[in-house]
Amino acid sequence: MNTARGTIAWLSSPLFAAGLQFWSSGDGTSGSDTYYKVANASLVPADQDFTGCLELLKTSGTQLLRYAGKTPISPEQYLKISARVTVI
Repeated sequence: MNTARGTIAWLSSPLFAAGLQFWSSGDGTSGSDTYYKVANASLVPADQDFTGCLELLKTSGTQLLRYAGKTPISPEQYLKISARVTVI
């Protein structure tokens, strides 16, 4: 059942250009490793497919990328998560 109450709040994580310290390479909890100043991650500000993107060099079987901040959400709401990925 869809219900809409009040105004729609657009929830969005910060852009990669805001800094890679907001993006976790672990579970996203406080103190977990981030992609800030690591050798296998870099910010590409003028990518041909995306305005600004994170470029990762895959170093393990599963590469994690999680937003390490808080997302405000109330009961009876849901988040739709989407991603655009280019694999080379």
